[in-house]
Amino acid sequence: MILTDCAQAHVVNTMRDRESVKNLNMKQLAFGICVLLLPSFAGQATAEQAELLSDTFRENLRPAANTGGARVMGLQVIGADPAAELQAIVPQSWAGEAFCVRTSSSDGLYDSENTYRAPVDTSEPVVVPHVTETRFPDKLTQADPEGFGIRILRAPCEDVTDTTAGALALWRTSGPVEAFTLFVNSFDADRLVAFPEGGDPVECTTISADITVAFDRVCAVPELPAMGTMTVRLIPVKDGRRGRPETLVIDLR
Repeated sequence: MILTDCAQAHVVNTMRDRESVKNLNMKQLAFGICVLLLPSFAGQATAEQAELLSDTFRENLRPAANTGGARVMGLQVIGADPAAELQAIVPQSWAGEAFCVRTSSSDGLYDSENTYRAPVDTSEPVVVPHVTETRFPDKLTQADPEGFGIRILRAPCEDVTDTTAGALALWRTSGPVEAFTLFVNSFDADRLVAFPEGGDPVECTTISADITVAFDRVCAVPELPAMGTMTVRLIPVKDGRRGRPETLVIDLR
């Protein structure tokens, strides 16, 4: 159903793309993000933990920045506890499966890529050992809250493709989920605007981190109260012209 909804949105927007860029309004976008939202986790039980599937935690801290090439570098909820472990809202359909966690700092100096196995019980947010595994705890704990992006993807890391579905990360928090954040590399676009289905448009702003190499914009998208799929369209604009459209599917159920 998620892919069908995304495909329908793409067809609609392809038709709209025939109009000139000058006449684009806020509903004429071709960068679609489908998100299935979950309710707040009130009265949480003890969280289950994902299993790291490699003997070594794979991460890099470089002397020079790595700019990467992805547009969306993070999909997460951000809290205020720098010592909190990374958690994930793992769909029940992922139970027992391997999934990939990729992280990156906005300055391009730190990144990690590790494969985990989801527990059988995913009814609560799942703990994903990261803070406890890293060799560079100061880099993580001292990072600006908007300077650390996380992607959670439904495949072993070596099998991830551009179409691999993702899930929502919880960084420095265990809930409740009241809004989610996109970290995006604007590739020097003048503007980035997110359009949540049924909600008001969100102007993506410059992140608060001092160095913005791997990504530079943050889009804070309010969560709608009902469960179900939520479409968010995101478009970069430079010199009055649309940037290259992309589609990202987030599978949280």
